[in-house]
Amino acid sequence: TTELPFLLSKEFSSNQENDPYVTKGSALVSPSNATAELHRARWSKLFNQMDSALSEEEKELEHWLQQVNQIQEHCDQGLQHVQWHTLFGMQHLGGMDNQFRSHLNDPEKDLAVRAAAASIYSTCNFVSSRENVSCC
Repeated sequence: TTELPFLLSKEFSSNQENDPYVTKGSALVSPSNATAELHRARWSKLFNQMDSALSEEEKELEHWLQQVNQIQEHCDQGLQHVQWHTLFGMQHLGGMDNQFRSHLNDPEKDLAVRAAAASIYSTCNFVSSRENVSCC
């Protein structure tokens, strides 16, 4: 196995058996400085690689979260724009916009747009909650 406690106990036990400075038969068997230095040299490279990989992953996740928040903000602005035009702008539309007006009044399309917006909003909230970051 590659579990850290197993690897550490295996390394320290094998090093203690081969280390002439470790007192055998006494109740206080502790690793020498040489054993600790060997351990540090052996594992610090691996730990540094893991730390670097985790840092890169953190940056990537933060970037994705920023993108999700930007998309959510864009969707919110789009919904506000559509609602504003639906409530206030329809009175001012000219004759050329009759086709646009008929598309806005289509209940199936309106329902589909609202369902898509709700789905996007729900997904954004879910992703944000997984990151323990507020959406606003």
